[in-house]
Amino acid sequence: MEMFEKVQMLKKETGVTYEEARKVLEEAGGDLTEAMILLERRGHKSRAGRDSQEQPARNFGRSLGRMIKALIRFIKRTSFNVTREDRLVFTMPTFVFALLLFFFWEPILPAMLISLFFGVRFHFTGGEDVGKPNMILKKAGDLAREVTDEFSGEKEKTEARTPEDTAEEARAAF
Repeated sequence: MEMFEKVQMLKKETGVTYEEARKVLEEAGGDLTEAMILLERRGHKSRAGRDSQEQPARNFGRSLGRMIKALIRFIKRTSFNVTREDRLVFTMPTFVFALLLFFFWEPILPAMLISLFFGVRFHFTGGEDVGKPNMILKKAGDLAREVTDEFSGEKEKTEARTPEDTAEEARAAF
C-alpha cells in the first residue's frame, strides 16, 4: 500500500487532517497500525469507536421517543373508570386523570390504594392498548381483595364449607 493510500485510510478512520495523518505515519515509519495507536494515545479515536459509543445513546433516545408517543396516544384515546361492585362510579378522560395524578399524586395514590380494600376497582377503556394496564390494575384489586378476605375471615368461612353444605344450600334455593 502506498503512503498516500495509508494517509487517506488513516484520515478516514480517525477524522484527522491530511497533514496530521501524514506526520503520524512518518513517525510510525509507515506502519498504519502503529500510526493509529499513536493517534489514540494523543486523544484521537477512530470513527468506528465513536459510532459504537454513540449508537446506544441514539437507540435510547429513539426508544424513549417511541415510549412518550405511545403514552400520549394512550392518554388521548382512553378513559379512566372507577367502579364498585361492578357499578360505574365515575369516568374521566385519562388526560384529566394524568394531570390530577401529576399535580396531586400525594393524596391521590394513597386514596386509590386504600379504596382498593373497600371494593373499588379501576380500569381504562377506549383504546386497543388498554390490556396491560388493566391487567395490572386487576391484579392490584385482586390482591387487595385477598388481603381483605384474609383479615376479615371470609376466606376461612368459604374454605370451611363442605360440599354437603353447598349441596344443601342449592336444594334450599329450589
